[in-house]
Amino acid sequence: TIQLTSGTRFNVSSENLSINGTLKRDAGAALTGKTMTFDKGVLSSAGLEAVLDGTYDPTGDDTINLSGNGQFRAESGTIVSSLAVAGTGNSIEGQPLFSEPIILADSSTELALAIQSKLNKNIEMNGGTVRLDDNLSLADNVIFDGDGTIELNNRQLRLGSFYSSAWTNNLSFNNATDVVLDGSVVLNGTWTFDGTSCLNGNGAVLDLSGGG
Repeated sequence: TIQLTSGTRFNVSSENLSINGTLKRDAGAALTGKTMTFDKGVLSSAGLEAVLDGTYDPTGDDTINLSGNGQFRAESGTIVSSLAVAGTGNSIEGQPLFSEPIILADSSTELALAIQSKLNKNIEMNGGTVRLDDNLSLADNVIFDGDGTIELNNRQLRLGSFYSSAWTNNLSFNNATDVVLDGSVVLNGTWTFDGTSCLNGNGAVLDLSGGG
């Protein structure tokens, strides 16, 4: 363990720092310098408590990068400032809370989700693919933003109970055997279902009158 107590500063000048132990930063400690790699190491910093197989940029928004076969597993209530995903084989697990959207780099990006808390921020798809490895619930006003593919993997996807604006993007849902509406949804884009699918309105309205 490297522990940074209040009033100390840890500066990374190396291009090749790899951590497979624990890096713990207390409130009031400074972590600066270059991006560091975590090899299934533990990062504890400013409310962030997670096992990480990826990179961490301590500057700016404390960005976590999963760049292919990256894994992020968060403890309950962990607050994640910024998370960017590229490549394939990436996964997010646990019960994280996000302060910024999750960003997929491009159409070749894949991200598996196995989170037990509600997803509280959008995923910016950019043509990429999200695969569910556990049931997923979206918080109110949270969407898959932009065009992309959702591999439900025979898991349940539960949409939020309130949306203040329409879904305008185009999404492909594969193996969507259990999609549940908890509130009315206005769809102005296109949802394409492949394979055996079930959309449960749950008493809510799916409004296609705007061109969906």
